[in-house]
Amino acid sequence: MRTRFVSILLVRVIAIAAGLFGAAFGFASATGLESPPVPMQFDQYIHRENGAPADPINLIFIAPNPEAAANAVHAVLGWDPLDGSPMQFLDEGLSRSSAWQMGIQFSRASRWHIRIENVTRDGQGEYVLAAIHRDDNAACGHVGGAFDRARDNVAGAFAAAGYSVTTLDLGNTRSGLQCDGSYTAGDGAAAVIDLSAPPESLAARR
Repeated sequence: MRTRFVSILLVRVIAIAAGLFGAAFGFASATGLESPPVPMQFDQYIHRENGAPADPINLIFIAPNPEAAANAVHAVLGWDPLDGSPMQFLDEGLSRSSAWQMGIQFSRASRWHIRIENVTRDGQGEYVLAAIHRDDNAACGHVGGAFDRARDNVAGAFAAAGYSVTTLDLGNTRSGLQCDGSYTAGDGAAAVIDLSAPPESLAARR
């Protein structure tokens, strides 16, 4: 299967556009100033060790490195590192590992699970990809799904904390085969969370 890359120009939008995105997904977005476009080129799915596409990319952090994203996930969501199978991000022609896997067990058989790309960038073009889903226990291991709900939960929490949150249509709606033989898919949208300007409420705690 040929790998399809997405080449896009992401603009961190002003408050009016952010509000439109928020209304579409049921969360409010913080007001932010218009900033320069961020060029990105990446595959819209994370990949298994055998190269097969797996979960859709559905979160993008505007941040210089995975530590910044992981620290924000811990601060806003209270999530901690956890174990998960290795996956690769295909970004700017390179295969990048998952720097962090984090989440929380919210029932005996289910957990929220996020993988954060291992990449460091400086300046205007900084971003870190992530893929989030719900894991449900199965005889074969974990079955991943609820990509949209997981994304929206995280986006809503960051917006409530005062971060600027917008959405981006990546079109990654292809169904993925799970270990139990089922197929799961997302709606093709990613939440873009801007960590470049921490909200005053969080900055005051540091």
